[in-house]
Amino acid sequence: MSLFHGYDLYPWIEPQISNLLAGDLNLCVGRPSVKTISSSSLTRRDHKILNDVFTISIPYAGSTLHWQILFNGSDPEDLPDFLIPDYSGFDPDYEDIPHLVNWDHRDPDALLNIVRDLLGLYKKHTLKLVSKENSNFVSDVAELISAKNYDPVDAILLKPVADDYSPSSSHPVISVLVQIKLDTSQVPDICFKDAPPEDPTFLHPVVQIHCSDSGKIVPQLYVPPRMEHILGGRNSMKLPAYSRQNTVLLEYLQSVDKHLSDLLLVIREGHTKRREYIAAFLCLFSDNIVEYDAEEFRTITLLFSHEDFYFLVHVTLSRLFPQEQPELIFQSVYHFTKNGTLYQVPHSSYPYSPRWSGNEMVKRTRTYILDRIESFKAGCIKHGVV
Repeated sequence: MSLFHGYDLYPWIEPQISNLLAGDLNLCVGRPSVKTISSSSLTRRDHKILNDVFTISIPYAGSTLHWQILFNGSDPEDLPDFLIPDYSGFDPDYEDIPHLVNWDHRDPDALLNIVRDLLGLYKKHTLKLVSKENSNFVSDVAELISAKNYDPVDAILLKPVADDYSPSSSHPVISVLVQIKLDTSQVPDICFKDAPPEDPTFLHPVVQIHCSDSGKIVPQLYVPPRMEHILGGRNSMKLPAYSRQNTVLLEYLQSVDKHLSDLLLVIREGHTKRREYIAAFLCLFSDNIVEYDAEEFRTITLLFSHEDFYFLVHVTLSRLFPQEQPELIFQSVYHFTKNGTLYQVPHSSYPYSPRWSGNEMVKRTRTYILDRIESFKAGCIKHGVV
């Protein structure tokens, strides 16, 4: 099926545009797209107007570049022309674009390679502009790029607008986008249960850093929805504070990288540790088990009786177990609240250490449960209705 519904392209041009849209431009996030399609001539072929002029949109450093590509559809040997509207004055020389100099329309990746050349030149151009605005900050960016631990790194000057970063400034805001590659290949498949599908245009977290003319730096973290699902949501991924006075950009990105990598390690190892924890319950409470989660090992429910008093204990583990303590909920099987729900009492603070083995955790929990039976029974009688 054609990518260009309703538009007819010169046959030799279509693979050029298709490969550009599907190719790797080494962007932090996203892929290029076609914004407009038109023709440089009204001449018809087989009663069709064939199109050879395209405006492409390229996501770059938190902004969007709109570049126009003009082919001569009737002469494939003729070099394509590029119109790049840009208030920063980007106008590269023909000789500096190797794949344009060596244009070969028979190579389906010819256009893709030209755009790669242009993006490389654009990145150098924007870094020069950034250095004029804030030489100290651009030295941090240059150090980040030369370290080669983080690739790609994109920087751009955003046109001055009144916003949270620079509410009254007439100076552009510096925007830097950095991709942080995280390997999720060792995460158990079950952890991806109910997760959104993978987005091939957004595979890794990116950090966007805004720097205003006042020197205020505001970092923001964007995480692919699928990865956000396994990491436990936005609350577990809060960025460390950034202080320009005592923070180097490379060091800051390394701290963010370590935070996310450590979090991913907890998730990866957490599945194994939750399984060990649930297995210890099954061993020590074999006669009390009502049900448990045999896939993600996130919950287990136990039934206890003491002097004709019956109650349930629900144990819930988070994705960040064992760093986060499991929650216990004591629930009567026949005492109700005034709202008609079974009377229950949550317990989130009891003897616990993430350094203990699963067996030790469960032994301590067992002692805690048995010690609280009488007080829970009294609470049921006092506050519940049979």
